[in-house]
Amino acid sequence: MSKVDKQLPLAPLNCERLAIQMFPLGMSPEEYAARYAADWYCFSFNRYCYRDPELNRWIQRLGEIFSTPALLAQCQEEMLSSEELVKVRQRLLENFYKEI
Repeated sequence: MSKVDKQLPLAPLNCERLAIQMFPLGMSPEEYAARYAADWYCFSFNRYCYRDPELNRWIQRLGEIFSTPALLAQCQEEMLSSEELVKVRQRLLENFYKEI
């Protein structure tokens, strides 16, 4: 557990169960962010520390990527084909304007 994780509250069990169901740990957080960041309006899973060290690292990394636009853009450019990148960016625009 890192120094930052020790400062975070332990995730409630229901939150941890939900995270286990929602996030594909077989996919890197970089790829997940590249593919699905446009579908997240708000991400708060990284406000907790998780009992499973792998899940904890994965979620903390995802939170870092989601909160750093340049890092997200880098992940998208590295992980996605040009066609996928266009679709993801289009989805982001559609989701953003849906909220306005």
